[in-house]
Amino acid sequence: SSSSSSSSSSSSSTAARTTTHRPAVDTMLYWLRWLYTHVVALLTPWPAFGATPADATRRWTTRSFMCTPLDVDENLHMNNASYLSFAEFARRSHYIATVRAMRNAGRYDAASAFARAVAAANAVRYRREVHLFAQFRIETRIVATAGRSFYFEQRFVSPRDGSVLCHLVNRTALIDKHAHAYRLLGLDAEL
Repeated sequence: SSSSSSSSSSSSSTAARTTTHRPAVDTMLYWLRWLYTHVVALLTPWPAFGATPADATRRWTTRSFMCTPLDVDENLHMNNASYLSFAEFARRSHYIATVRAMRNAGRYDAASAFARAVAAANAVRYRREVHLFAQFRIETRIVATAGRSFYFEQRFVSPRDGSVLCHLVNRTALIDKHAHAYRLLGLDAEL
């Protein structure tokens, strides 16, 4: 009995050592993706307004990514946390592009400009695997606003065949109690 408990504890410590992440590398990759997201969002031309500002906010933006060795689990497909991380970058990129378009059109609420936002809820449906080194794109749009919240719809799409790999709905909330999501987007009322 004592030999089985000692072998089980040594195997569990070995498992713990083999699954340990390298926080410095993960952190560096996060900030490199963050920088990439912001630079691309600021340099990408945004289409002119539609008939109304609501049309402009509902436009899809697309960002391309690749699944790296730091994004996979032991099955060599993208882990659940990486889906949420990539979705966050795509939402941020969409938000920057949308606010930039509203500002260029003179419909930007500067009072809400510095409101901080947090992910308040995610509903995710994983449909197909994203394998190591697979490229994919994330299509993002704002589908609604309510008070201090934005509701985003996101699709992870395979560039090879156009199949949806993952579908995600996110509620992002503004922390500042005086900020209103629709005003930040330059809208006159809720979507």
